[in-house]
Amino acid sequence: MKNIKNRTGLQSCKHNNLLLEEEIIFSINHDFKVFEILFDGFWPWDIKRDLREHIKEMSQKHNLLLQIHAPIERIEPWEEILRETLIFTIETGSNLLTVHPRKQDMNIYKNIFSMAKEHGIFIGLENYKENETFHSPSDIINILSHFSDYSNTGLTFDTGHANIYGNPVNYLKSVPEHIKILNVHLHDNFGERDNHMTIGEGNINFHGVLRCLEEKNYTGNFIIEHWHNNLISAEYLYSL
Repeated sequence: MKNIKNRTGLQSCKHNNLLLEEEIIFSINHDFKVFEILFDGFWPWDIKRDLREHIKEMSQKHNLLLQIHAPIERIEPWEEILRETLIFTIETGSNLLTVHPRKQDMNIYKNIFSMAKEHGIFIGLENYKENETFHSPSDIINILSHFSDYSNTGLTFDTGHANIYGNPVNYLKSVPEHIKILNVHLHDNFGERDNHMTIGEGNINFHGVLRCLEEKNYTGNFIIEHWHNNLISAEYLYSL
């Protein structure tokens, strides 16, 4: 996989006892090129305009590409939550927003996705779960088929979630060529729990995942989705 170091980044985490600005500085100091802001435990409106501008200026100064992950917790009105998240994405100069899709929300996505398209922002729908059952490849294909008219939509592929469903390599191979893979989330497990382990500690064949992504001509980024031993995960990834 070419230039993987320049395409690897970290994600904000409520469990690391750092402020968002401190997480970004940590990423810059350790030469990561990407950072994904995950709204987990806080909301877009918690980050006021001054801090948004500071985050944008800091990332641009250090050539750090920002990505955004919509809130995991679903509260009403959900369409307004997504709209606020998209506005945050626009104002921070980010170009990718990841969403955990739910079939019940199909109708409200279209307005949001149209707005995103107008601003040149891509939407990655992540293989996650509904009713405690993780999405199968056919689930993701079905969800994305609703948005075939939107050239800015695609898949955020999560290795850990795919491993709970089955084999991540086979999962990837089941994704048809017409579906764009926009983003990849990396964490490990043993196929039983979504416990976001250090890469290499579980049973995921990351070498096979990378090889399959390369065969699919994947050119997007890799986000390490945990803070425990995140530098170890990065080095393990680079070694592959």
